[in-house]
Amino acid sequence: MQFGTSECLAHWATYRPNSPAALHNGQTTSYGELNRRVNVLAARIAAVPPQSGRTAIATKAKFDTYVAALAAVRAGRSAVLLNTGLATSVLETNLRETSPDTIVVETTTTGLTDLANEARQIMISEEPGQIPDQFVFPEIQGRDEWGVFFSSGTTGTPKPIGRSHDSVVTELIGWCLELSLNRQTVFFIGRPVFYTGSAVLLLATLVAGGASILNDVPHEGDFEAIWRDYQDTLATNVASHAFFLPDQLRTFMKIRPTQTPLAADCILTMGGPISGAEKTRAHRLLGSKIVESWGNTEGLGTITEPDDLLSRPDSIGRPFLGDYMCLVDHGGHTLGPGRLGYISGGIGAGVNNYAPDDLIVSEDLGVIDADGYFYIRGREQDCFLLNGETHFTPTIEDALRNEREVLDCCVVAQPTKEDGVFLSALVVADDEAALSSLYDAVRVSVSAVVGIPGADIDVIRVQEIPRLPSGKVDRITAAGLAAEASPRRSLENA
Repeated sequence: MQFGTSECLAHWATYRPNSPAALHNGQTTSYGELNRRVNVLAARIAAVPPQSGRTAIATKAKFDTYVAALAAVRAGRSAVLLNTGLATSVLETNLRETSPDTIVVETTTTGLTDLANEARQIMISEEPGQIPDQFVFPEIQGRDEWGVFFSSGTTGTPKPIGRSHDSVVTELIGWCLELSLNRQTVFFIGRPVFYTGSAVLLLATLVAGGASILNDVPHEGDFEAIWRDYQDTLATNVASHAFFLPDQLRTFMKIRPTQTPLAADCILTMGGPISGAEKTRAHRLLGSKIVESWGNTEGLGTITEPDDLLSRPDSIGRPFLGDYMCLVDHGGHTLGPGRLGYISGGIGAGVNNYAPDDLIVSEDLGVIDADGYFYIRGREQDCFLLNGETHFTPTIEDALRNEREVLDCCVVAQPTKEDGVFLSALVVADDEAALSSLYDAVRVSVSAVVGIPGADIDVIRVQEIPRLPSGKVDRITAAGLAAEASPRRSLENA
């Protein structure tokens, strides 16, 4: 394979060696220096005889993860991107399922390599006795495994998903085309690099020869700290693009800066539901064009254009180049415009593969319009039937966020013994909000969404909404909290 992520790095290191490749924690690393670091680590990885052919990356710093992933690929290995913030039991499962030969760690990492069985530990900070200026690229075929990404774990333990070189490169070309990435691109990555979204945006910027901003904050779940870092960074650097979760944008908008915020030209958001009204508000308050993308770890995806915010604000866009996508019912039958179904796509996810015979069927339900634009309604576990109508908890949450007293929320639909459904809303409220008025406001909002006057809902006031290490809402824990509480108990404990 003559074209890939490692080859792109070598190209820019040869022809633009002094151009910035990454800005991280106050430092700037050029393409030439990045290539040297990758060569150093790749030589050490290649020195270990391969068995599974996989190298686990267990580094916390974004830049270190970037270097290690490229080094693994350059050494002819598959990069297994681990989230070291997960519980030990989950990491044990991740490592058992992927069986890496080597594991790249930081000098401060302790205990993790004990989980990797026979994997050879490689410290990313160590330098070999002789630094190779050149590296012999291994023979790699397009269908060889580029790496292993893990799902976000919203429904349990994150699942490993292998991606081929062809699959990854095809997706990167799609990002470059859709976001107009080029050598002047400076992309602020507001998420850890081991998540699929961050990784592909970082690698797409590499393919285009642009620069990525990879700052670390003490706690990735501290969205206010990420906002401060974003603003501090833009005070001395110009960013053309930035990537944030919808929940991060919601936090940013609540901060209410005293002056006009510094802004990237375009903010890309994905990783969770966001309404057209919220995107419009983000555009107005944060000062950036807003682009939304939907995607899964397998490589399928849709993306909007900035102008879609005016004409179809609730849409998640149309498929990337090379992605065959459709909606299917429970039986796998393709559905036409306006029909609710599972968002699905061709398993090849490549520019030459449009055959719909083998489908990746996601857990996300949505509709498609006559122009081929997709609209997401929510995940399968987020929907419920009430009086014969299908509703989605994210739609109710969107309505609740419009209430002045509601700072954050999560809605849970629990089945009853009578084959009905009981709704509970976990609400983070303004300190000055009275529970009685809060309950009334929530009930009115829910009634408006489900179309039932006086709809009953349990309001459970909490200090914070439970979240996964990925920053997404932990709906399993939220459902447990809702099951423990009753309407009377929530009133008494507020």
